Amino acid sequence: MNLLVKIATTIEVIAFLVSLVTWYKYKHSVLKYFPVYLGLIAVLEMYCMFYYKTGNVWLYNILNVFEFNFLALIFWNYFQPCNRKALCLFLIIYNSVTIGNYLFKVQDFTVEPISHSYVLSSFFLIILILLLFNQILRSNVRFAEIHRNLVFWICLAFLIYLATSLPMLAITSWEDTLGKFRFGLVYLLGIGVLLKNILFIFGFLWSKKTFIY
Repeated sequence: MNLLVKIATTIEVIAFLVSLVTWYKYKHSVLKYFPVYLGLIAVLEMYCMFYYKTGNVWLYNILNVFEFNFLALIFWNYFQPCNRKALCLFLIIYNSVTIGNYLFKVQDFTVEPISHSYVLSSFFLIILILLLFNQILRSNVRFAEIHRNLVFWICLAFLIYLATSLPMLAITSWEDTLGKFRFGLVYLLGIGVLLKNILFIFGFLWSKKTFIY
């Protein structure tokens, strides 16, 4: 398991570095902020892997809140007005649940995963990605433009990762609920992280500047 964690963390760092090297391709679009997101994840994972191995759940809770709101901002710039209404609704629901969870101590933000927020963010992001894919397909964009567009690969990476991780993130206590079976889910989650970042890397390298808007 330690090996898988190290490999997953390494590929996250590589994805961040590749995003910097290829930044010239998408610096004219809102995706120019995406390396900030990848950099935060890479730093957090390395820090927790080497120096802060226990009691770090609160950091990942903060990351989840940042991640959803950050990605919502990205989607906002690509959505048509009708889809923006759904995005606004999701933002209100997600942040209201997260703040309420913290204020009323439904789950202890500092010592346990905020599973309600995790599930909501994953579910909402899957819907937003599907809405964006539908919007792209209905716009009669040529296939050559779609698969050379970085937006497509980022969305595909998140869609695959979220679809596999959503059931696992809904479990608050893996040890109590799953027992030894939890180790198998950890491997599955690690593979999801690997696949997501491999798709990021491929997207950065394969995409063309002329097709990124």
